[in-house]
Amino acid sequence: MLSHLDQVSSISRAMCRRLEAKAPLRHRVMFLPNWTDLTSMRSQAPSQAYRAAWSIPDGMLIVLYSGSLGRKQGVEVLLEAFALLPEHLPLYLVIAGEGPERVRLEEYAKSLLLAKRLRFISFAPQERLAEFLNTGDIHCIPQRLAAADLVLPSKLTNILGVGRPVVVTTPETSELARTIHAASCGLVVEPENPTALAAALKKLCTDASLRNTMGMAGRRYAERHLEINAVLSHLRTKLASMVS
Repeated sequence: MLSHLDQVSSISRAMCRRLEAKAPLRHRVMFLPNWTDLTSMRSQAPSQAYRAAWSIPDGMLIVLYSGSLGRKQGVEVLLEAFALLPEHLPLYLVIAGEGPERVRLEEYAKSLLLAKRLRFISFAPQERLAEFLNTGDIHCIPQRLAAADLVLPSKLTNILGVGRPVVVTTPETSELARTIHAASCGLVVEPENPTALAAALKKLCTDASLRNTMGMAGRRYAERHLEINAVLSHLRTKLASMVS
């Protein structure tokens, strides 16, 4: 099927290489990243409405995970990392999402005695997504080692858009790690290593200047590379070239 298509695209360069290795193609696979609408995804003050709804005490920083709750995400590693952090650190973990692992993760969190520092919630409505993402002071994208370069989390584009720092668990050689380093927007941690993840979260928790610097760098990267008009202009140019 691939060899009969005039053009194939993918959202990461690693995926492009994997596709090109599968079959002889008529043209190189086109890198077409996920985009974000930066007119709606922008930095703003954390939502007091969400903080109140989640009963988060004043002075606490929110570590936010938002996404599917399945095996490949490795959210239990995030729970284990949080359990390693001293309770005096002003950190509160919010996990937003649904999936086959949610019930098991909720039970696991109870066994780790995280009830006072953790809340599971559902996804935010689309019209409040920017407000929701801005409520997180630190975002976390955990991935299992086996998932490296099989997926590039689409949630990253909006996190960069709202100008928040991010901690990811992925090998240094992965596409996700290269993106984080290129954007200077966060910390890359060895996957499935709760101790290393806890250290990264503590580092950002105790350094407000670093959080701010990384958040602003992520926003600038999104403006240069992930803004919807820039990405679609590239696609339009490519399609026009093919037709001509």
